[in-house]
Amino acid sequence: MWENIRDIILKLYNKITNKTDREAKDHQADTIDYEKVTGVNLMVLVSNKLATLTVTESNINVIPESQNPTKRTEKLNEIAQSMWDNAQEITARAFGTGGVLLLPYAVGGKIYTDIVPRDKFFITSSQGTDIKEASILADVITRKNDTYYRFTDYSIEDNNYVIRNKAIKNHSNTQIPLNTITEWQGIDEEIRIANVDKMLFAYLKSPFNRGRTDNLYGTPITKGSEDIIKQIEDCLNDVYTEFKNKKLKIFVESSLFDKDTKLSADIYKKTQGGGKIEGSAFFEIFDPAFRETAYYTRLNALFELLEKSIGTSRGILTEPTTAGATATEIKRSTYDTFALITNMRHQWEKAANDLVCAYDVLCNYYDLSPVSDYKINFDWSYALIENSSEEWQQLKDAQAMGIVKKAEARQWLNPSETLEEAQSVIDEITASEPNLESLMPFGDEGIQTMPTSPQTGNIDQAVEDVLPKTLNGAQTQSLIGVITQFKQGTLTENQAINVISILIGISKDEARALLMEA
Repeated sequence: MWENIRDIILKLYNKITNKTDREAKDHQADTIDYEKVTGVNLMVLVSNKLATLTVTESNINVIPESQNPTKRTEKLNEIAQSMWDNAQEITARAFGTGGVLLLPYAVGGKIYTDIVPRDKFFITSSQGTDIKEASILADVITRKNDTYYRFTDYSIEDNNYVIRNKAIKNHSNTQIPLNTITEWQGIDEEIRIANVDKMLFAYLKSPFNRGRTDNLYGTPITKGSEDIIKQIEDCLNDVYTEFKNKKLKIFVESSLFDKDTKLSADIYKKTQGGGKIEGSAFFEIFDPAFRETAYYTRLNALFELLEKSIGTSRGILTEPTTAGATATEIKRSTYDTFALITNMRHQWEKAANDLVCAYDVLCNYYDLSPVSDYKINFDWSYALIENSSEEWQQLKDAQAMGIVKKAEARQWLNPSETLEEAQSVIDEITASEPNLESLMPFGDEGIQTMPTSPQTGNIDQAVEDVLPKTLNGAQTQSLIGVITQFKQGTLTENQAINVISILIGISKDEARALLMEA
């Protein structure tokens, strides 16, 4: 199949893929290596670890350009979140195989995202890093002794996005009707979507390239490290052999046992000595020491060498060196890994923008929701190099100093909110749960004196009659202000009682009596 893939695509679509037959076989081999389930798969171990660091506690959200949500942004965000549920697998596969195609499609009024491996993806036209035309091996079905292959081609013709499905039988390049296979009978041979100027899919590519600048397909993270991986596998095999050979053996003179004695052949080994021989024993124990330190020292050194080869810091396969290190030193020690993770996140941002654009076009084509503008918010975790508690404390200190708004602090806690949305929630909280700062007229000099109105004429006397304690001037003026706001309807009775109780340190019953007397 892979020996004549170029001929097949040329025959079906009159296009030449930029992937040679040799590259097609290499890409297939990379995919097979990644999907291998026997033995220790170092490619998967490394890819999964890097994927975890890339996407854990991170998210993407499709939000409206304006403050008010729309049905379109809700629909796009729903589809994007469904895709993001597989972000760990997608990212790991991109690291492990070099790249992965994210292909949207619609079924029954819903939009899904298909994950297409790199070995089934063939670029037929490109400009710089932009993919202009591509074909994929969409499906393979075997019936008895025959194998059927369905290819799908994507191109833009006269501002129309054109999708063409074609099929072949076995390894020939002779086309067969799609309805030859039951599963393909509902698939259109050609679909045209008007007013489209870019491909309606996304390709997430590994940022690791081994110095190549023309690699559109991406390079597996372990490419070029095959010799190191082979040494690691040999060392692991040696450890296994050492454990196996280290088992205790007892060599016993056979005259000690009769024919009915049952002995474990793994531990006891009979010897023929004809009875006790002078100077020798009836049994000997063979219990060799296990060379644990030597093997694991070499294994750890090879793990560290592989980490350097793929461009990460310690901590991917080895234990991170954090003992006795300061917070700054820990951050510096993980910077190489963070740089690689950041590069992958840039690839994700590019892919996500392409993908949501494709979702948006499909929503228009299938009339799934009214058209509206949207934008994408990327919320990446920086836990690898930052301490969230320290950052939050810094933010609170800055807010207390007046150099950061409360809305900015709330937005840090809820990154999906815009600054306007954060301020709106703060205003809502303040209105329903007012505090002293929001209720009293504070200024640069502290609590200000409330202006006296005709309604406050009896307040001073009420304070003297009800309150069994002496207040200073600032407390008295603040109390007058609260009572005045209550009488004017600015504060409810419960709000006023709560504030008075806290302000001058009395019980709520005393605060209620004072409020009613005034």
